[in-house]
Amino acid sequence: MAVTFKQLLNRALRITGEDEIADATDAVTDKQQLIVAEMCNQIKEEVEAAHNWRALRQTVTVALTGSDPNAVITEANERSRVVRLMEPHYGREVPLVWDITDSSNPTPLWELDLPELLRRREMNPDTENDPGWFALDNSSGDVLNLEVYPTPTGSRTIKLMLIIPQARLDAADTDDLVTAIKVPTRPIELGLIRYILEERGEELGINSQFSEEKEGKAIRDAVSLDLAEQGDMSLVPE
Repeated sequence: MAVTFKQLLNRALRITGEDEIADATDAVTDKQQLIVAEMCNQIKEEVEAAHNWRALRQTVTVALTGSDPNAVITEANERSRVVRLMEPHYGREVPLVWDITDSSNPTPLWELDLPELLRRREMNPDTENDPGWFALDNSSGDVLNLEVYPTPTGSRTIKLMLIIPQARLDAADTDDLVTAIKVPTRPIELGLIRYILEERGEELGINSQFSEEKEGKAIRDAVSLDLAEQGDMSLVPE
């Protein structure tokens, strides 16, 4: 059963002897509880970055209109990343990105370092063709842009498989408070307990190291389970 933001906060608050968020509370106003909520967001982001969780995987399409070589990926944020798969035939990971303008004949796009893609575009400004390379750019803050090369001759549709981490949750927001956490919650709970105790000055020395080890083991166990459930390259026929 999914764990909501409020439920996760209350688990940690209960264990550390802090006042819980009442069932009737729609939006948190207590200063200490708001601090704990911010701590929770920090740990959630650490867990989200630790693995390509199935729960964060999304397939999105981006429309390049006219002959534009870039477009905003509206579903993504600056922490989003492309899913890559080890391809035995190439001996390296390949990104799951395709040009699906012709849906019956999708064409994979190869990944380029962003500065190299921009250099090629500047060196060959008049080159127009079906795009063969792509890069992602998050230089605009919490926005992710798709860049392609060459500049397309007309409208194209690009499909990407991305890991899109959940946005930060605001305990003062009614909807966020009852939003389900997407990634495994046990490592977040253990990390949040440690943060609360450290903030109170109670989790120092060897005890802090022990708590970090428990938190790290919880993340590793969750990653192992997620990998086992989604399969690995041993399931791919030769």
